[in-house]
Amino acid sequence: MKFLRANLFAFVLWIEASLLAIAFIGGRPYLGLAIAVLGGVVTGLAAIAGYESVVQTGAGQKAGEQTVSPQEKKAREENGR
Repeated sequence: MKFLRANLFAFVLWIEASLLAIAFIGGRPYLGLAIAVLGGVVTGLAAIAGYESVVQTGAGQKAGEQTVSPQEKKAREENGR
């Protein structure tokens, strides 16, 4: 259901941006083009946002920090790293 909702939102957003751009093409073609390009960028970002995942870190681990096994930690200490 989340997949359908995320894609449907992006599709509706694309339709709205396209219709708004078409409305401005008659009198101001550059404004219509700018709206169309901006609508495409926003639609792409909205479509991608539905696929983002949350990365969970381990207990006591800071974001971006790599997990090291106890064996690897011991080997690093022995080698002086």
